[in-house]
Amino acid sequence: MSHKTYYKKKYLLLIEEKFTNYVERVLKMKEEVTKKRGPIYKKWWFWVILVVVIFGPIFSAMDDEDEATNEENKEMQQEEQKEVSKEQEDKEGEEKKEDEPKKLDKKIELDDELLFVNFNIYMDEARIYEENGKVYMDLSFDWLNTSFEDSTTFMRAAGIDVHQGDQLLEEITDAYNDKKSDVYFPNAVGGKTGVDLTYELVDSESELKIVFVPWDQYDDSKELIININ
Repeated sequence: MSHKTYYKKKYLLLIEEKFTNYVERVLKMKEEVTKKRGPIYKKWWFWVILVVVIFGPIFSAMDDEDEATNEENKEMQQEEQKEVSKEQEDKEGEEKKEDEPKKLDKKIELDDELLFVNFNIYMDEARIYEENGKVYMDLSFDWLNTSFEDSTTFMRAAGIDVHQGDQLLEEITDAYNDKKSDVYFPNAVGGKTGVDLTYELVDSESELKIVFVPWDQYDDSKELIININ
């Protein structure tokens, strides 16, 4: 073996020995560090990370659920407040209606029969009511043509005077000037037809006197009293 080959081989063995020693030292140092630090599961930060990873989504979901519940409760409270407010408004409206004076509106049934020479009057009803701060009466009756000629009108048979106290009331629908009103409706012999007239009253308490005045000179006037109260 030549000197060159010998020294080359010896050099390689020396390098191998040093590398082996270096690896052993590194492994030994790593083992010592591992022993000194301990297993990772014994580290406090390991458990903190584990708790965050595991329970973080759970807590987040719980927060979302709580937020949704709070929002739902808030909406329910708002609905309840609306219902309470509506009930209060309805109650106040009813109380206000109860406090407001009721307008007069009453019907008085009439059954009077007034017999004349050529016709008869059959009273129907009187409606007393308030409108625009005034009091009115709608007077309804039928008249029977007993012996007048055919197509006789009530205007030809009689007139009506309505009194309240000392006041002579005026018919306000202009029926006596309207040729199409009930008083101008032609009534045949033996026929019965209705008449509706309206009067403005002086007040809502005083009695009313209705006077039928026949145009036949051989017939007498007849009257009836209507008590409003």
